[in-house]
Amino acid sequence: MAARSTALGDSVIIDVGQSGPYGALLRAGPGGNAAMLVAWERLPNGKFGPIQRDGGVRLGDILLRLNTVDLHERRFEDVMTMLRNPGILNKKLTFVSKEKYTSIISKNTNSRLMRGKSPTNHKTNSRGNRSPTSNINSTQSKPFMSVIRKARINQEVPSAPFAEYEVSCSLKLSSRKVDSQRVIRWSVWKRYSEFESLDKAVRNDFGWQLEAKAGAKTFPAKNSFTWSKLSVDFVEKRRSELDAYWQAMLSVDRIADFSKQHHCSADLMAFLEVTRHIESGARSGAEEESGRRGSTGKTSSRPRRRPSTRPTSVRNSMKSKSGGSSRRSSTAGGGAGA
Repeated sequence: MAARSTALGDSVIIDVGQSGPYGALLRAGPGGNAAMLVAWERLPNGKFGPIQRDGGVRLGDILLRLNTVDLHERRFEDVMTMLRNPGILNKKLTFVSKEKYTSIISKNTNSRLMRGKSPTNHKTNSRGNRSPTSNINSTQSKPFMSVIRKARINQEVPSAPFAEYEVSCSLKLSSRKVDSQRVIRWSVWKRYSEFESLDKAVRNDFGWQLEAKAGAKTFPAKNSFTWSKLSVDFVEKRRSELDAYWQAMLSVDRIADFSKQHHCSADLMAFLEVTRHIESGARSGAEEESGRRGSTGKTSSRPRRRPSTRPTSVRNSMKSKSGGSSRRSSTAGGGAGA
């Protein structure tokens, strides 16, 4: 299963353990509630915290939930008290993008208005054992979405390690059913040199559009003044620059319109191995549909037939004539560290 990312419309759940620090700087979210991620901080040992290390959360995302507790009606101060509470042994944090957070709040508000209730802030409960219902299932607003999610050092050959970057993708596939769509998810790992080759190839077909869209977000420079291109700081900086460029490239009209292959970039399609994953997604979708039909179509709650009173010879004769059988076939002010 492909890794989840708020940039793809997912709700990302991260287990951060009992106590911090978690390597993240938070401030109050919209309206002074919940918490917004505004900066990364290194742990005392110099490493990334569990939230940044996951790779699925971005600066500007909102902390929506702590374990089973929705935080959108909790004041920021209360949220920080809960995060720092050692009495909560295992903390699971759910992050969503700011856009998704706004959508969730809007739906909850409309639901309350329809029921004749007005939104109110809950009293602080540092253990948070009350959680209003909110829909945080994965959503996708565009036919194709992708993000340079995280980086790693590949050391399969110890004498020649290299950095590579995870490209997470999400593609909507039209279904035969009316108003029904299937979303397939996958990731590919690519080196900087492969991105560089793709950039050159794409510019042959979409050069002026890419220049107009990318603006200052040009392809990250190959040369640098760093002594080690495998250092944590350099690799993360390059990932961030690659992702900024990647988003600019995907904003070019039709470049990633994989439903119409004569419009999209063939080079981008090959880079992401789109055809293989579409075929794989179609097969798995057909298998699921077959399984649903098998589990619901032939095993309905019909009354059992009573044993026939006809002679055995007659029953065997009818059985041989009928023949066959059916088979059943994913902070305020300066901020506060977490």
